Amino acid sequence: MRSGYPVRCAAAVVCIASMMLSMAGCSDKNKEAVLEAAGKYAKALCDCSVKSLRKGSAKEFDEDYLDGLRERLEWEGYPASIYSAIGETITYKVNEDSYEPGKRHGASVEVDVEMVDWESIEENGGAKSIDGYISAIEDCEETKQFTLTLEYEEEDGKWVVDNYEDVCDSFYDEWLSATAPVDYTQAVTGTTWYYYDSRGTDNSVIYNNATYIELDLDVADGYTGIKVYFTVTFNGNVIYTSDVSAEAREARFTSSTPGAVTAAAGCLDAGQYRITFYNEQGAELASDECTVVIVDNPDIGSDDASVNAEIFDTSAVNHIRWWYASGRNGTITYENSDNIDLDLYFNTGYDDTRCYYEVRYNGDVVYVSPTSSNTREGYFRSSYVGASVDSEGNLAGGEYTITFYDENDNKLASDTCTVIGGSVDHVTAPLTPDAVTETRWWFATSTDNGVIVYNNPTLIDFDANLSAEYNGTPVYYTVKFNGSVIFTSQIGAAPYSGYFKTTDEGAQLYNDEFLLAGEYSITFYSAGGVELASGTCTVTNK
Repeated sequence: MRSGYPVRCAAAVVCIASMMLSMAGCSDKNKEAVLEAAGKYAKALCDCSVKSLRKGSAKEFDEDYLDGLRERLEWEGYPASIYSAIGETITYKVNEDSYEPGKRHGASVEVDVEMVDWESIEENGGAKSIDGYISAIEDCEETKQFTLTLEYEEEDGKWVVDNYEDVCDSFYDEWLSATAPVDYTQAVTGTTWYYYDSRGTDNSVIYNNATYIELDLDVADGYTGIKVYFTVTFNGNVIYTSDVSAEAREARFTSSTPGAVTAAAGCLDAGQYRITFYNEQGAELASDECTVVIVDNPDIGSDDASVNAEIFDTSAVNHIRWWYASGRNGTITYENSDNIDLDLYFNTGYDDTRCYYEVRYNGDVVYVSPTSSNTREGYFRSSYVGASVDSEGNLAGGEYTITFYDENDNKLASDTCTVIGGSVDHVTAPLTPDAVTETRWWFATSTDNGVIVYNNPTLIDFDANLSAEYNGTPVYYTVKFNGSVIFTSQIGAAPYSGYFKTTDEGAQLYNDEFLLAGEYSITFYSAGGVELASGTCTVTNK
């Protein structure tokens, strides 16, 4: 994914240098600071640096707008190369003569921007391909100019942009509204079914006791951002139509999706399912069909689990499944693998069950996961603390047993796999707090006297960065509200951002919109439960 990498802003250095010379005799002591801040802000716009834009804007930055801006500037696939080509043509100049001090406080200054006139390309018929569009941009001699007016105010001795929404919207509307034609005959390369159980004699896809099915639309490089939608038919009847989006290329249909027909234990009902993809204009792109069947005890003794698999609580647990194994058919094997994965699937009504899992290597407990309602994917990687690792960096050969427990330590399910690999070269050492190089709160309203304060936030964000040699090491974090744990994240790779949003599990809201006032603490842990770093902030509702 492309996210905010710098583009060339040719005039930046020259403009700032000449600007500084002209300030020598300036009678307004604030003028130099405002002009310098404007140069930095214009560069941040060109670089698509959300963090720099946030830093250069007023403290009362609308967090919803920030989320939308971050999403807008995460270029992916199909439009990215076009936006980048346009970005290479952007130049800007801070107009020092436009500086105007406010009557009481504040100031304003104009930034003149010039870029390729990509609209003239589209008005003249555009191009028939992305490469053709980029070539047209490179050859285009027509440019368009526009002016941004930055309104500044002084906060804590620093000049920040107050009208950041108008500035960002105006700039990116001029830049990121370009559209290129999509040749779907080149873009679409096929479809792929995922997570099915078997294939029939005619190579048809079969799901057993499925809680979901998934068909992905395969596209060529450079087209991953194209927008599509899909429909699902069940025994010939359309039961679901998705929204148009780039994400709709991954067509996952679950037993909880509106329109789904379900059978016992919350599975999709048996029958024929067809998923069909369409472009934004409604033209069919690709289609394929699968069969869902209902069988007794789908995983015990099937290809998804070993013959020794055990489900201890059948009222809560529907089935378990090993993922990415090298060999199946009664015995689950992984060969030269750096991870194993046993997943737990609950029956309808038990999705919020808090649980954890332990991993045994040749009979000895080597890992215990955190407890949360997210802990149902039983990963164990060679990077996890306590993992026995061979000389190639993979899990050492031997038997691995993964057992799930509920939060009261009652067994839910268990199974064993065999890893074919080298002998033990070393055991992954535990992380310690010394591995943390930096912690930081982002987007706070104020940091007076060292106290981090958010007023009416939709999210809070505490980051913990680890030294380079630990990047990729699994960590997780918890969120406490007034001393009680209300959220536990899934395990992810460091460096890590400790977000907590109004939509997260455990969040309490003020006016159904903001996080409720109180004290929040975010604490990072190694995958083995060693505390690494912690931070506390105060949320107010004013």
